[in-house]
Amino acid sequence: MVSDQINKLGIIGGTFDPIHIGHLHLASALKTKIGFDKVLLVVANDPWMKSKRNLTSANHRFEMVKIAVSGLVGVEASDLEIARGGVTYSADTLYELSNKFPNAELNFIIGSDLVEELALWDRVEEIFELAKVLVVTRPQSVESNSMSNPVPNSLASRLEYVELEAIEVSSTNVRNRLAMQLSVQGLVPANVIDYIAKHHLYSDKFK
Repeated sequence: MVSDQINKLGIIGGTFDPIHIGHLHLASALKTKIGFDKVLLVVANDPWMKSKRNLTSANHRFEMVKIAVSGLVGVEASDLEIARGGVTYSADTLYELSNKFPNAELNFIIGSDLVEELALWDRVEEIFELAKVLVVTRPQSVESNSMSNPVPNSLASRLEYVELEAIEVSSTNVRNRLAMQLSVQGLVPANVIDYIAKHHLYSDKFK
């Protein structure tokens, strides 16, 4: 699918360290529910808000995402932030994507746990100018009204909420299980597990 054929683009950023079935479920379910022509899983190069954690190399994280989505129609891995280099800022990524897909509606997708952090993001106003910001919530969830960093009302009113059943798995849990040499079958795609084993990732890094 070439750029000018995409009318509605979903964008999910993350470290994907490693990617797991929750990420894949999110991308596939949103593609169907919202009707995206394409969903990009954009692998962060050096996320400024996670700079204190020792991340797996960006190239390994991208390869795992690329392998994981290889069988999913309309879901792709993107190394745009890795190719750009340096510290990762979402506003820069959306600006690049707006140039790459000039005729597309950009939809920037975040979890409800990140809403409070939005007020701290670099150039957050630009993010809202460049894309719709979709917040994924669980059915019947109640959003907190006691945020320590509330989103300004002018931006909060522009958030769009999408209810979606979540799969209970996290990259932190996967890393911890791998560090303890426990199975992650059913949590991580089999081809990604093979890649992790081949490259000896996570085996002692998080002990």
